[in-house]
Amino acid sequence: MLKELFEQNNKIVINSDIDGFLCGMILQKYYGCKVVGFSDSHDTVWLTPEITDIDSPIYIDLFVSNPN
Repeated sequence: MLKELFEQNNKIVINSDIDGFLCGMILQKYYGCKVVGFSDSHDTVWLTPEITDIDSPIYIDLFVSNPN
């Protein structure tokens, strides 16, 4: 199931804490994901310039997510 999900979209935003980094490293190694941003799970998201739509990456290990 994860393989199919990340084959459709391998761009991820990870949390800026240690377990967010660990999740990102595992997903990069085993599923070919590309980290394109970071979030502090509060009110800030930092994205690479290639990402123009904040909703396009998959968000990993966040405390609060957008219900949409």
